[in-house]
Order: sequence, then structure tokens, then C-alpha cells
Amino acid sequence: HFSQDDLPLLRAAVTQIGMALENALLFRNQTQRSVQLALINEAIQAATSILNTEVMLRTVVHAIQRNFTFHRVAVFLYNQDNNQIELQAEAAPNRYRTILSTPPNQITVVNTNEGLVGWAFARRQTALANDILNDPRAIQPEQSEIRAELCVPLIIGPKILGVLDLQ
Repeated sequence: HFSQDDLPLLRAAVTQIGMALENALLFRNQTQRSVQLALINEAIQAATSILNTEVMLRTVVHAIQRNFTFHRVAVFLYNQDNNQIELQAEAAPNRYRTILSTPPNQITVVNTNEGLVGWAFARRQTALANDILNDPRAIQPEQSEIRAELCVPLIIGPKILGVLDLQ
């Protein structure tokens, strides 16, 4: 059994254990963040070293999907001719493809004000929906396992190129 005299020692031990746990968690998070930054760097290096757009897009979406375990990663690029955002590459379970060689009538197209992709494009802002089933901006997914979506506009200087879509 414990006495009142044991409490200061137990409190000190618990404080030390708590600090050790916090340090271990911080170290794990930093290690995980370092791995993610290394993967981002790898993807950027691959993207800048590849001159073929189709190969570059396929490499980038596949690397992001595989290394960050997103359900689906897609790149939509803006087409000035029809004022729409067109799916150019995607990586998802059992589906890695680039769309550049696809016939125009089979390309997935999003209007510049449609869904989270269109919202992010039109406003030049990142769109985050942690519950896409209840987000009025989101287009309801075909697959029920998708619950969250992040759309990041691809902007270089004053020009918007498209949107990176992560599910």
C-alpha cells in the first residue's frame, strides 16, 4: 500500500515519464515530417528533371500517392480553349494513368466553379473538406471510402496552371 510520503516521489516519477513520452512523440513526429519532406524533395527533383510532361505528371502523382498513402492523387490543368480544368494525371488504387494521350471526348473535365477543384481554381486558394459528404462545395464521390479532400491550386507567379487534388 502507499502512504502520503510516497506521493512526492510518485508525482516526480510521473512527471519524468510524461516528459519522456512527450519527447518520444515529438521525435517521432519530427522523424515522420523529415521523411515526408525528403519525399517531397524527391518528387520535385523528379518533376524538374523530366522534360516529357506526361511522364513527369505520372511520376509525381504516383510518388505522392504511394509515399503519403492518399487514396487518390490527381492533377488537373487549365485549358484556356474551353475555359475548363481537365484531369491530366491520377494515381489511385489499381489506377495509375496520365490523360494527355486520351482522346478529348474521354477527358474528365471540371468547370472553373465546380466542386472543390473548381472552387480552389476560381479563388486561387486551397480548399479543404474534412467531410466531403457534408461540404456544399464538394462533388459527391463515386467511392464511399473517400471522406476528405484537399485541393491546392498550382500557381506560378500571376498564372494559375491547375489544381492538385488529394483524397
